Amino acid sequence: TYKLRCMVSVGFAGGLEPSVKVGDILVYDAVYRANGHTGPDGGLFCHKDLVQLAAQTSAANGARVLRLSGVTVPAIVCDTAGKARLAATLPVQAADMESYWIAQVACHRSIPFLTVRVVSDAAGDTLPSLERLKQPGGNWSWQRALHYLAGHPAELARLFSLLGNVRLARRSLTCYLQSF
Repeated sequence: TYKLRCMVSVGFAGGLEPSVKVGDILVYDAVYRANGHTGPDGGLFCHKDLVQLAAQTSAANGARVLRLSGVTVPAIVCDTAGKARLAATLPVQAADMESYWIAQVACHRSIPFLTVRVVSDAAGDTLPSLERLKQPGGNWSWQRALHYLAGHPAELARLFSLLGNVRLARRSLTCYLQSF
């Protein structure tokens, strides 16, 4: 066996305020939980030395590296009003679905942790309602998706926009991680 020296959570996030743009690299100072939060001062705080190191790393593609706080939500926040509510409720600028839980495990085991995310959708972006495309068991249904998208062409446009954003975000995160 071996002892973990640190835990790093890496992935995608949605921006909650207009200054956070698609492709920006986010280094979290703290992470909160959307429906109630625990930890010192309400959030779980990333290890300050890891945060400083990560914030000083620049991406080879020139993506901005921002130091801020995030919130973990139980489901994708698709609408701009939901994003604005989160930003108004907690001292956060981004939302993801995993960071808090990873941070909680690290804190319980006294392991330093760091969260690095890349923005896949900005505060002003309305995402397609992907939850409607799932079957009751949670699996994706292509038949249900095609039927829904045929009747809602605006959702199809949102889906293609999101796919373009995810490609840009993935490139930014890859360049950043290669530099880290």
